[in-house]
Amino acid sequence: MPIVLANFSSSHDFHEHIPGFEGMASGVKNHKVLVAVTRRPLTKALTKIIEPVVQESNHALLTNLGKTSSTYIIPHDEQCCLSNSTDLANAAGAEWKALNLKETMMDVIARVSSRVFLGEDLCRNEEWLHITKTYAVAVFREASKMNIVPWVLRPLVHWFIPGVQELRDYMTKARSLITPLVEKRRQLKAEAAARGEPVPRFDDCIEWADEETNGELYDPVLVQLGMSVAAIDTTTDLLSRVVLDLASRPELVEELRAEVTSVLRADGWKKTALYNMRLMDSAIKESQRLKPLMSVTMRRLVMAPLKLSNGVEFRPGDRLEVDSWGSMLDPAIHEDPKTYDPRRFLRWRETPGLEARSHLVSTSTEHMAFGYGEHACPGRFFAANEIKIIISHLLLQYDWKLAPGTDTMPVAHGFALHSNAATQVLFRRRPNPEFDISLV
Repeated sequence: MPIVLANFSSSHDFHEHIPGFEGMASGVKNHKVLVAVTRRPLTKALTKIIEPVVQESNHALLTNLGKTSSTYIIPHDEQCCLSNSTDLANAAGAEWKALNLKETMMDVIARVSSRVFLGEDLCRNEEWLHITKTYAVAVFREASKMNIVPWVLRPLVHWFIPGVQELRDYMTKARSLITPLVEKRRQLKAEAAARGEPVPRFDDCIEWADEETNGELYDPVLVQLGMSVAAIDTTTDLLSRVVLDLASRPELVEELRAEVTSVLRADGWKKTALYNMRLMDSAIKESQRLKPLMSVTMRRLVMAPLKLSNGVEFRPGDRLEVDSWGSMLDPAIHEDPKTYDPRRFLRWRETPGLEARSHLVSTSTEHMAFGYGEHACPGRFFAANEIKIIISHLLLQYDWKLAPGTDTMPVAHGFALHSNAATQVLFRRRPNPEFDISLV
């Protein structure tokens, strides 16, 4: 038996053996399928899926922010809160749309991610979107409740907790949507093969999971919910933080708009375009450095007596975590570490010896927001592309700023640093964008 285990710590905390919590990719097989799909076919398909991600980003933002500005006129006594005189001139009498930032960005991420995870069949299904957004939040909430119940009572008590029943309801609804889709696709493929015709391909995570398992039994519903839990809340949190950091920095917004415009005019939506958005890459990584979702990483559960080389001893049942946020705020590593510097990692990219650690998707001991080593987040490559594409659409199509008086402080829950669920942001459609990004 290994001395420390990574996955057991997660299953221990999230009660995967209890009905309703299975969406944490319950079981060794389903977890392996989820990781295999993310590491191999999803990552290999990053170039191929740029187009559907672009299309769905445009649709998701139009759905949430609208084609025209509406619903909020900045009162005269609040105009002093705008960042500069140009903003004040543009905003005087202008209409803005006030939205809850976290809810809005979560809906956008859920729609865009579902396009890749489930394909066109379900990515705009409102029932599925509700499940994928709320299950991840609910499962963490109910897991915290279950953690205060003694182990011996949990197999009984969970049947009487309304929130856990809600999780089971989500599981039932998810099966009613995903199972028929999976069965229909398998039937179409079998029929095409029987006729000697080309077998249809769908290029999404449902298909990739079937290919990775090569006929072995697994649960497609649990894999899909597991992907939602792993991707939706985490990506939403980072995207929300980036939007907040840009809201009070109009000069940076203009620089990023210029970068996006230049890159897309030269390359269009290609993988090289996302790579060449260097200032954006650095700004996103800096947002993540200052406000990661978790202040610790590499969580492990000690399974057998362990003694380190410095003499520190651990007993079975002890938890081990690495203080990742501490290293990201260490002045010995980062100059002026508590200051937001959007060019910090751009300078790293231009410094010999630091270039490999400068990218948003890079992991190192100086920046472990995506984890480190073998268990680093395998979906970070997709998440980075997804965020860049969404931010590009926001930059060229919308203006935004903080609603006056809104609370932007992160909310700490244990080791988690969640974006404030009460934060309000004002959005409006830009009347004269540099060009129509939806047509690139």
